[in-house]
Amino acid sequence: MDHEQAKIFKDKGNQAFSAKNYKEAIEHYTTAISLYPEDPVFYSNRSACHANLQEYQEALENAEIAVALNPNFVRGYTRKGLAEYHLDKTDEAEESYKKALELDPTNADAKEWLERIEKERTEIPGSDIDTQNLIIKLLSNPKTEKYMREAEFAKKILDITVNPDNQEAYMQEDPRIKEAFEIYAEDFDEEPEKPIAEVKNFEEAKKAGNEAFGRKEYAEAICYYDKAIEFDPNDYIVHNNKATVYFEMKKLARAMLEADMALEIYNTINKPDSVKLAKIYCRKGKIYDEWEEFERSVENYELSLKAEKDPTVEDLLKKAQVALEKQKKA
Repeated sequence: MDHEQAKIFKDKGNQAFSAKNYKEAIEHYTTAISLYPEDPVFYSNRSACHANLQEYQEALENAEIAVALNPNFVRGYTRKGLAEYHLDKTDEAEESYKKALELDPTNADAKEWLERIEKERTEIPGSDIDTQNLIIKLLSNPKTEKYMREAEFAKKILDITVNPDNQEAYMQEDPRIKEAFEIYAEDFDEEPEKPIAEVKNFEEAKKAGNEAFGRKEYAEAICYYDKAIEFDPNDYIVHNNKATVYFEMKKLARAMLEADMALEIYNTINKPDSVKLAKIYCRKGKIYDEWEEFERSVENYELSLKAEKDPTVEDLLKKAQVALEKQKKA
């Protein structure tokens, strides 16, 4: 009986969570726990609320209880991994995501986070935003990401950020240095400032961004979407919209960063939307197509179709599969 009563408060918590009223949701989940403390889902949901409030220690504590109550609870391990990651406990986060993947080998959330953790291990610390942008860009592009795995190459790139006079000499020694900076310039050139009308709330900003995109005013659309994110940082659709804009602008690294952000936010919410999830994976697939990383594009198109069947995506998948076969034979 207590469990049934507890589920009533869990449902109230879910409603508050969907409305992004995370503190209210925590209160309902806490009441549910007081009535029936044996249900791991209650703790997992409360963990998600704390994570959205950036209260990662509390998020971790709740996730740990969830997996202690049910050692086979996949969502509990992904919640745990997310909290550990944000607490700079990268090794622990990796183990949590590996456990989730062990229990569910198809879990896209765990796969994405394990890939991110592995990629970040190759990053070189940068003390300023320009250096950070450079490193992010070079690690986001499949070609330069391979170069950056070579310690000597990465060392030269970082030295150029500190001693720019050395750039010409390094380019003569290694033509890949020139190629890397050309690729960087493609995506991280300065965007012109666009004067935009005042917007009073999230919906106005998002609508204005969509309208600007429809007019192919891409810089203006980005400005409005940034405003929308200021109003609601947890709306993943706006990040996917930004990914679409950057894709049209051929700024593929930025597009991928926004698509990854959209997916990250989606995986922290308790309101599944298969259509929107499919769009995120489709966007990632298209970016990988442009990079000619067809194995990855096939993977993302398949995830898109798993979320929601779409004839257009099916066609994209077939084309990517054909391209992949040709690439393997080349």
